[in-house]
Amino acid sequence: GEEFLAVLSSCGCEDVQARAEQIRLSISMLPIPTAHEPLYVSVSAGAITIEKWDKSVPIEPYLKQADAALYRAKAGGRNMVMYAESLVGV
Repeated sequence: GEEFLAVLSSCGCEDVQARAEQIRLSISMLPIPTAHEPLYVSVSAGAITIEKWDKSVPIEPYLKQADAALYRAKAGGRNMVMYAESLVGV
């Protein structure tokens, strides 16, 4: 599977949830032509929201939180969006 990062500025948790679900649904409904039948893929996503990002803090802890949420989505059955449980200590 491929991984990518989307940065949405000025979006709250509800906005991020709606956008992530929109991306997930759009991709899952997109037929990929093959020699026989169309192929459909699913999307598992991990998401976080950062209310006030201190640019002096490295981005890596945030990415690790999002990555952990991604792996929870995969472990939970795939084709879903999971959110970071906590940003404590970041």
